[in-house]
Order: sequence, then C-alpha cells, then structure tokens
Amino acid sequence: MGLMNKDLDMYDAESNTPFEARTSAINEELGQVGYIFSDKTGTLTENVMKFRKMSVAGTAFLHDVDLREDVSKEDMMLQNEHSHSKGKRPARGSRSQSRPRSAARDTESRDFRNSTDAATSPARSASHPWPQWRSSAVPAMTQMEQSTQELIQHLQRWPHSPFAKKANMFILSIALCHTCLPERAEDGEDDHITFQASSPDELALVRAAQELGYLAFERDANLLTLKFFPNGPDAEGVFETYEVLDIIEFSSKRKRMSAIIRMPDSRVVVICKGADSVIMKRLRLANLAHQKLAEIEQRTMNRKSMEAQEALCRQNSMAERSAGFNSMPRTRNSLRRRPSARNSVGPLTPTRHDVDEWLSERETDVTDSPSNSFHFHQSVERPPLAKRSSSYLPQSEADIEELDEDAAIDETLVIERCLQHINDFATEGLRTLLYGYRFLADDEYRRWKKTYHEATTSLVNRTELIEQAGELIEQGLELGGATAIEDKLQKGVPETIDRLRRANIKIWMLTGDKRETAINIGHSCRLIKDYSSVTVLDYEAGDVEHSIAAAIIDINRGDVAHSVIVIDGGTLTQIQSDGALHDLFLDLAVLADSVICCRASPSQKAGLVHHIRTRVKRSVTLAIGDGANDIAMIQEAQVGIGITGKEGLQAARTSDYSIAQFRFLAKLLLVHGRWNYIRTCKYTVGKYTRDVSTGDCTC
Repeated sequence: MGLMNKDLDMYDAESNTPFEARTSAINEELGQVGYIFSDKTGTLTENVMKFRKMSVAGTAFLHDVDLREDVSKEDMMLQNEHSHSKGKRPARGSRSQSRPRSAARDTESRDFRNSTDAATSPARSASHPWPQWRSSAVPAMTQMEQSTQELIQHLQRWPHSPFAKKANMFILSIALCHTCLPERAEDGEDDHITFQASSPDELALVRAAQELGYLAFERDANLLTLKFFPNGPDAEGVFETYEVLDIIEFSSKRKRMSAIIRMPDSRVVVICKGADSVIMKRLRLANLAHQKLAEIEQRTMNRKSMEAQEALCRQNSMAERSAGFNSMPRTRNSLRRRPSARNSVGPLTPTRHDVDEWLSERETDVTDSPSNSFHFHQSVERPPLAKRSSSYLPQSEADIEELDEDAAIDETLVIERCLQHINDFATEGLRTLLYGYRFLADDEYRRWKKTYHEATTSLVNRTELIEQAGELIEQGLELGGATAIEDKLQKGVPETIDRLRRANIKIWMLTGDKRETAINIGHSCRLIKDYSSVTVLDYEAGDVEHSIAAAIIDINRGDVAHSVIVIDGGTLTQIQSDGALHDLFLDLAVLADSVICCRASPSQKAGLVHHIRTRVKRSVTLAIGDGANDIAMIQEAQVGIGITGKEGLQAARTSDYSIAQFRFLAKLLLVHGRWNYIRTCKYTVGKYTRDVSTGDCTC
C-alpha cells in the first residue's frame, strides 16, 4: 500500500494529486481484473472541444492555431529563461500584458491577429519544426490537409475568386448560425471578448470563426455585429450588422438548427447546420449526394473487410504460436536454471531484439492501416495544384500556383470530396457537422413567417408544429461545407486502453451522452477499431432480437476480428423487460470485445456491472468514474476507482482507490496488481509451509 501511494509514476504534477489507496483488503484483485467499466466525460475526455478540420469547396483544411500558439508560448518561455540565465532581467511591462484567466470558465479569447501571427512568422528550423496534429484514433496517419493559415492568406490575396466566395460564405455561416452571446471586458478592448455558449461545440465553432477573421463582436436583441479583417490583421477592421430574423432551435429529434438572417444588402438567407445524414437529404442535389455517399461507403466497406481479414490472420498466427509454445515438452534440462546473464551477454542480445520486435508488432493490429489504403489516401491528399485563370487574377499573379479553382466550380466534385472528407473525419474520431444555406425571396419568407408565427404561438402541439414549419424552409439547400471538432482526450488514454486490451481486459464505456458522441469517442480512444464490426442495438430501428442473434452467430463463427456493441438506455430498458431477451443480450455482451452504452442512467450503469459480476464466474470487475452519477457503478464493482477531476471529489471519496488521470490505471493494474498478487501468493505458500513443518496446520 505504501509503494502505491508513493509511486511517482501515478502522481499528477499539473493538479498536484498523488495516488491514494483507501483500502488494502483487495490489493491482490487489482491484478485479476477482467472487466473495466468506465465513464466518458471527465474520465476519458477533458470535455474541451477544439475546432480541428474543415472542408469547403472540395478542399480540406487543418486548423492548428492552438498548437502553434502553445509552441510560441514555450519558445518565449525558453527565451526568457535563457536571457535570465545570462543575467538579463525581463521587461517590466511583460507581466502586465498577460491576460487573466477565470477559474470558473475559460475566458481566454484568441483574436484574429494572434491566429495569423503563426502563419506570417518565419518558419521554424528543421530541428524545431511546427507541431503536427495527430489523430488519436489513427496516429500513424500523416495529416496531408493544408493549414487554415494558408486559407486566410489565399482569401486576402484573391478575395473575388470562385473558391474565395464559397469559403467566405462558409465561414460567415459559422459566424452567424449560433446562439452565443459575446461579452466584452470592462476595458472595452476587442481582444478580451468572451462568449457565453449553450454547448462547448458552439463555443469551439464561434472561436474558430474568430480565428478565421469573422469575429462576433456584439449581439443586441435581433442584431448581430461582426468584425472583419479583409485586408489582414494589421489593417483596420470592418463592421457589418446582420439581423437575426428567426432561430429554429436544435433538438435531438431534428438533429439540426437553422438561422434566418437578413444580410446587410437586404437579402434573406437561411443557414442550416446539423448531422450530415440530415442535411444531406435537404440539399438541392440530394440525389447526387446519395449516389456519391453510396460509392464512398462501398469503398470504405471493402477497405475495412480487407483490414479485418488481416487482423484475423494475425490473431490466428499469434494463437498458433502460443499453442506451440505451450505444447513444447518440458524436460529436466529446460527447467534447469540458466547461467547468469553476465557470462552470456552476447547470446541474449538477439533474443531481446526479437522480443522487442514482437512487442512492437503487437502495437498495431493490422499492417494495412487506413493511411496506407489507396482510397483513404486519395481522399485526404491535397487537391492538385492548378494555375489560376487570368479572368479573375491580375496578370502579375496569374502564374502563381494555389488552390484548385476548377474543383470549386464543379458541384459534383465538391459534393463527392466533402462527403469523403466527412467519412475521413469520422474515422479519425472527430465530431462532424454539415452546413447548408439558401437565399429566400421576400414573398417566400413572409409566407413562411406567418406559418412559423402560428406554430410558435400555438397552445397545442407547439413542438410538432415548429418542426413542421422548419421542414418547409429547410429544403433545397446549397452545400456550404463541413466542420470537424475534436473532443480532447486525456493524456495517454488511447495507449492505456491498448495496453489493457492486450492484457485480455475488456473495457466498457458507460455514458449519458448521445450515441453519435459516444461512437466518436470510441473511435478516438480506440475502443472501436477502423475495421471493427459495430452492432448498434436500437429498439426503434428494428428487430433487436434478430440483431443480437446474428451478432452472436458471427462472433462464434470466427468471422469478426473485433466486435463492438452499441446500445442506448431506452433500448436497454426494453431488453431488461424481457427475461429471455436480456439473457441473450448478456451472452452477446460477454462475447464482444467492447460495449458502449449511451444515454445510460446511474442505475443502469450499476445494473450492468451487477449482471456481469453474477454471470461471468470468477471475474473481477472494476468501475472508474469522476462524477456523482458514477458512485452507484463504483460501489457495485469489486474494485472502485475514482478520478479527482473537475466534477468534484464525490466519486473519489467513495472509491477504493483514487487517481488523477485514466492513464495511471495501466501502472496500477499491470504492475502493482501483479506485484500484490505475487506477494499474496508467496505469503500464502510460506504460511502454509511453515504451519505444516511446525505441525500447526489445522486444515
């Protein structure tokens, strides 16, 4: 117990939180854990959203402003330390220029000037290059998208090109279609504008629009004022006021929200954002989009089937190797103690090299990763560079190679590339949104406004009438673009899950979030592999019993390389009401590699832990969480671990052990769990041997 409490590898320096064991009665069970039930928010993720990628006019861009700012801050700190070491004191005014941070909410606001400094600053040296973002779901994949800093420079150089018009409209849609409220500091400076948002996703989108040059400056009643920097960050900003006529709110049933805006030139536009499956049906070229989507899904299924076959072959070869090793006869010579390593350093070197190589191979499930796939690589690579037409460029700049303007004009190519980008973003574990827009005639808007007003003032079935009114205007949309938001994982979560999975520990994720969010996080933390067979159990979608039976047959037949079950709380309630169906579901859950339960209540989380404890004999269950809604699950499991996170200490105080980060779980189980189990076994054998030798054995 003292070794665990004083282990520096399980100490979190950022929060100054050490590991704390509140019991010593179950230390030996740490090394026997077979099932881990984990919460999502605060346990696997930090609940911090970052705008990471976007697709507009057939081109994908990577938004890495936050990474470059972090590196710039580190460089400044190193320079200050270097100058301080030489006896030079920092400038007196440097302290007053730092921005304060609020503990209640993140009030740091990056303006357009700071976001473009990284692009205009000199390139870093080869020994210190700019950091490159890596997907936690597919870390081996090289990011081939262009940076949004290049997009900003392109829009400033050629503001009237076809690509620039589409890109400006897309960024404008992001800056207008939201319900965020900007707040300025007491000094009134633009740099200190913060936002009050209804969700972290909206906050990430509004801040991204600000970093791309469209700052939501002020919101007063139905007027939204934006501040632009068309001539660069050093030039004076331009203010434009937009009238927000109506807002059709987002709902779990609609899966989209819309804003009807009157532009400064008196035109009326409806901007709609939401899930790609919902927005795609409402595009003007919806039939073409469905056709291209079917082709993309077919290519993706072919690639995943090839990767699944390779994973099955790898698993079979490893099983044969293990069986061959266990079947080797153990002779007297094989059991004899080998000579000391000091006298045989040479012969041990190739053996150690083979072991290291074998362990490195196990880090990856398949050799043909998505980044090596032809269709995947083709979808994420930069579009071919094309010379600009002199019809809209100055003669001196007509020979400059930049973005492919021909692709921006071809609507078929734009739709195909955008859908492929969305598929790629989802594979990387990012949360995607699709934007569409349509300009309305004044007569059309007035007729719709009358219908919408009657729906909002109705005393009966108001929600249904508002949704029907929204259906009338959210049709025939032009494709604006797609965004991808990263829900940041805690440090080391994917690697920890991989290590635990290789130790034959099954990991379940039980969360109260919606299904799409849970699946995206499953991809990010590698609970769901790119080739995984994902079985979604939805009581409203179809026959749940047939889906469960088919999944059990496929797993028992050996046709599935990695199986994942996704179920929501409502479906779980319906399954639990039928005893036979519930037993069938538990059989599937035990066979599956991972289970993701979304929209689960605290009682449902505890119930799943209880059923696994009673159904799988001699299994040790572990539950880990950070919030008060995880207490029932933690207390139900044989080993309860609480995380001292942002949601308080309720879970940590009621648990057997408390840690600060999920990644410490690997050291706790795989190292301390093994050591404690070995100590217990040696003590038991020694105690029994002593009792037998002294005649004190009473058994």
